[in-house]
Amino acid sequence: VTSTGSLKAPGKDLFLGNAGTAMRPLAAVVAAVAAVDGTSFTLDGTPRMRERPISDLIDGLQQLGCNVECTVNGEFGGCPPVKAEPTEKEVDGGICRVSGKTSSQFLSALLLASPLLARTKPLEIQITDELISQPYVQLTIDLMKQFDVNVDIAPGYKKFTIQSGQKYTNTKLPDQTYFVEGDV
Repeated sequence: VTSTGSLKAPGKDLFLGNAGTAMRPLAAVVAAVAAVDGTSFTLDGTPRMRERPISDLIDGLQQLGCNVECTVNGEFGGCPPVKAEPTEKEVDGGICRVSGKTSSQFLSALLLASPLLARTKPLEIQITDELISQPYVQLTIDLMKQFDVNVDIAPGYKKFTIQSGQKYTNTKLPDQTYFVEGDV
């Protein structure tokens, strides 16, 4: 797979079944693509997926200017479906503050989407409390670095800065193979 570092919206809604590990990073990426590309779409899943929290991630994306929300789903507010819409003003860099104690996947999702949101200005993610599963966050950062996106980490994993103008590339690793474990 090769890429210019840019993404285009799929032009349709995505149904992810019960894949929570896919829902969280994709929610961040589609919110970023909607903000940059001007396309609307919804991520949804099974009834069980609609009970899995995602509001901390959505809040972080909204702080950065993304027009994204968890749609209404009764007693399980703050869960999918996630609807992403184009923004009225440009989304570019900024600061968001998120909790790290619910799931490290929220931080990983923000990190993975950050090059799309830090086009000409840096993006900073601040952790407001404790960060659980720090090794998984470091795994995300290490993988991003292999694809030419660097993240500056403050001591104690309390702040992450992504400089502007970075794009994912595989120019240094064109023949590299990556194994991706299934979501169980």
